Amino acid sequence: MRPHKGVIVKLTRLYVLTVIVAVLALVAATVPALAGIPAKSELSLSGTYIRPKGADATYAVDFALAAPLNQGGSILLGPKLRYSSNDAENAIGAVGELNFSGTKGSGFYLGANGLYNLKEVAGTERYSVNGDAGFKFALCKGGSGFKIFAEQPIAGRDKDLTDRTFNAGLLVRF
Repeated sequence: MRPHKGVIVKLTRLYVLTVIVAVLALVAATVPALAGIPAKSELSLSGTYIRPKGADATYAVDFALAAPLNQGGSILLGPKLRYSSNDAENAIGAVGELNFSGTKGSGFYLGANGLYNLKEVAGTERYSVNGDAGFKFALCKGGSGFKIFAEQPIAGRDKDLTDRTFNAGLLVRF
């Protein structure tokens, strides 16, 4: 029995997007070192859990790899991948951050991410843009630790939501 053509197209699209994210992550991890930028790249894993009254709970897990664009590591840019319990929220995109203390220790940061949603939902945009602000806690000599932040939809699919989410995540600097 042969798989349906639509299934093959969806799987191919997913594989291509996965390869693109892998290549972007490789570039983000190696280019700063090759360019002589001493600041560290950041790999983060964060999550959101939402349980609205009278509705099913949903969760989302975000993976981001941000590379420094300047010597002190105060400006970071890289790819981001979101996996959610709601298929309509699975997305791929980019993240940018402004770290007020660079990548050496703890400190406040502001960020934004633009995501392309992998599933089309009738009557909504296929992208979302979110702004976030938070604090990164460095727990060891290399600067790795955790972060807490608030995120707010700015444009795209969720722009009409007034809900602000509060998130926590792990942070590895290398």
